[in-house]
Amino acid sequence: MNFKNWFLENFYKGTHRPPSKDSGAPLHDLTVIYPDDVYEDIMSYMGDFSQKKAAEIILRYRNKPNKLIKIYRAVPEGVETINPGDWVAITRSYAIQHGKHPTDPDKDLKIISAEVYARDLHTDGNSFEEWGYNGSDKLIGK
Repeated sequence: MNFKNWFLENFYKGTHRPPSKDSGAPLHDLTVIYPDDVYEDIMSYMGDFSQKKAAEIILRYRNKPNKLIKIYRAVPEGVETINPGDWVAITRSYAIQHGKHPTDPDKDLKIISAEVYARDLHTDGNSFEEWGYNGSDKLIGK
């Protein structure tokens, strides 16, 4: 297996899979997996202060399943799509962080983005930054 194929299988696709519609909470209703006070006290549910921007975004989508949101994904060269079942970020900075090469900035992954409905993003409660895209369409990243 060449390096690019190994990279795609082990890093890009990964074994840690995002939540599905059946196993996570949608962006517009975190109370599916979080306690009812999550919206009134969202800062206490953050893993750390770096999630503040994501928490602010989440608050704007409460009870708005049909509202569009921009999502981001770090992808290797040659990949242009965001697929159902992919991990995505709701902040560009988080996607950039995950696309950084450990030693060579010239090898950083590119960031693509698309707009999706809030109802198509799901969290497993691990991080306000990480979401599973569960829409029905493959998206062409911009």
